[in-house]
Amino acid sequence: MAYCFRNFHALTSDLVRGAWVRYVRRQNLDILGETADLNEFQFASERANLAGIRPVLMDFQRGCFYCGCRLTSANTAR
Repeated sequence: MAYCFRNFHALTSDLVRGAWVRYVRRQNLDILGETADLNEFQFASERANLAGIRPVLMDFQRGCFYCGCRLTSANTAR
């Protein structure tokens, strides 16, 4: 099984990433529209550190973008 996962890692990664991008787009179609490049935004190698604007984001969002749970400093420490 591990051998197959390793051999098909690229294919599996593309399938999972594609499914995730489609899910996020469906859940946020009214906000994002059809033109946003979610694949680049979510999976690009360079990611911005949002620690400096965390308080503003927590106040603005009030809940997790994905699951709706309440944001706290404990679950946004990454």
